[in-house]
Amino acid sequence: MCDTLAIKAPRIPLSVSLNKHFLRGCVLCAGVVLAACTPAQPGAQFNDPYESTNRGIHEFNKGLDQALLRPAGQVTAAAPEVVTTPVANFADNVGLPGMIVNGILQGDIGGAATNTMRFVLNTTVGLGGLFDPAGGIGL
Repeated sequence: MCDTLAIKAPRIPLSVSLNKHFLRGCVLCAGVVLAACTPAQPGAQFNDPYESTNRGIHEFNKGLDQALLRPAGQVTAAAPEVVTTPVANFADNVGLPGMIVNGILQGDIGGAATNTMRFVLNTTVGLGGLFDPAGGIGL
């Protein structure tokens, strides 16, 4: 019949077609990125209307750092371990819920369960996370 007379175009596998489009997209992106790396025109000037405000804030931040934050860091470094350990334990305990969610989202159910038990134990028995009884039992 008439079907035998029709000329059929060869079929290109979908993966080859997608690879070709992907390659073209990569070349286009590379061109855009490289075009963005051109140097500024000679004689170009930059106008920053907030430069004086930014400089003032920067000086304030430097003064605050030197007057308060650095001395506080030195006091913390000199604090006894009896004080720093509960603070570190509390900070670790506060971060555990995020680690639990992360473990669940990554499919690490065992790790999420361990962190859940650790969080519950340290929050209840460890007085809000100040102490680490879960570490004592190997969690």
